[in-house]
Amino acid sequence: MSLHLKTQLEKIRACRLCEGQMDRPPNPILQAHSGARILIASQAPGNKADRSGMPFKDPSGSRLRDWMQISEQDFYDPRRVAILPMGFCFPGYDRNGGDRPPMPICAQTWRTQTLDLLTNTKVTLLIGAHAQAWHLGARRKSSLTETVRCWKEYTSERIFTLPHPSWRNTSWLKRNTWFEQEVLPSLRAETVHEPEHVVVGVHGMNDFANAFHMAAPYWAEHGGLWPDEELMREDLRTAVAVARRAHPDATITVVGISMGAAVAISAFGSDTPPDADRLIASGPGLRGWGAMNPLYRASLWMSAHTNPGWIVRPPARFVRIEPSDNIDMLRETWANPLMLRENRIDQVYGVVSLMETAHDRIADLPVDLPVLISYGANDYVIPPHGVERSANFLPAHVRTVYYEKGYHMLLRDLQAETVHADYLAFMQHPDADLPSRSSEWPFR
Repeated sequence: MSLHLKTQLEKIRACRLCEGQMDRPPNPILQAHSGARILIASQAPGNKADRSGMPFKDPSGSRLRDWMQISEQDFYDPRRVAILPMGFCFPGYDRNGGDRPPMPICAQTWRTQTLDLLTNTKVTLLIGAHAQAWHLGARRKSSLTETVRCWKEYTSERIFTLPHPSWRNTSWLKRNTWFEQEVLPSLRAETVHEPEHVVVGVHGMNDFANAFHMAAPYWAEHGGLWPDEELMREDLRTAVAVARRAHPDATITVVGISMGAAVAISAFGSDTPPDADRLIASGPGLRGWGAMNPLYRASLWMSAHTNPGWIVRPPARFVRIEPSDNIDMLRETWANPLMLRENRIDQVYGVVSLMETAHDRIADLPVDLPVLISYGANDYVIPPHGVERSANFLPAHVRTVYYEKGYHMLLRDLQAETVHADYLAFMQHPDADLPSRSSEWPFR
């Protein structure tokens, strides 16, 4: 929540402008957050809402949530739903037992400046004649029924005109069956809970989607011949674009693991970065040509160019290098038929070239892109000297995190939940401290 909105809400809740003009002392009731996607502009809190201190905490709220097809938990989450009534306090009853109209002084004093602070509103529900009159002005029809009947005139602005969900309007709903048949399906299509964050995962070499099988629940392909590395970057751009079209209001985070991190870094450091909002590089593949000793470099180049189809298998001494301390997970992964156990030598050449590209482009990561790069102290797959080499070129805005107990497979290690929580916190608030309080890279 922005500091300005927080201050505004504190002022509203302390407001006493209508004191002495109602049956009860002032008790302003509303909820708001600058990130709320849905705005409910209602009339005024009823008796039960006033007693509970929560808006729509009564049968009318149950009906409204049914109209919206939204859970009570989501409804009362101010990050998703802002509820800004025309009057913030219960106005009392009129002589017929109904609620009095909202006090005009509320809207006159607070409404415009508060609405200006709700910067992420995508859908607005105008409930009742008072809210419709204020928000629509001259575009409102001659009666509430006609304004609701002409709901399609306002949907281009993603505004829905609704009757009050009070039990007193049950007869109105029975007379106007078109409301439930026509309006509610369209309303529900807009108010259905959209994800706030979308993660595009890019796994490491020889791995498969199982790389995310532990991390994904926490956050609610393998191929044959080596493809051109630019094709992998273009695949990432396409995947992000598909996610953006499907979830235009979501925050999209790319999480790249090992080789996948190299793909992501080199894509975001290019002239055409993916249309994502965050980048997390986990155990990044930064062991390019410049990080290899000259003998290995020459041997790999010669082998890839003279016998590219040569099948290579990890030597026994390499097998002893554990990519994780989660032995049960390693056994399950190795036994999975989707896991690749051998490579052509040109694949090895290709991944080293890709890692070198990632190193070359790491300095060009966009300054407006929040980036977190993580590394485990026990990572023997990508030795420290490769990461140290690239650390010298990291832009100042890039955040790093160093896990003392971490291995290469950070999202699946025994301390995986620590990493899951840090990544989730970064997705939500990229400038905030990470929950683990882990240090930055010691070699940066």
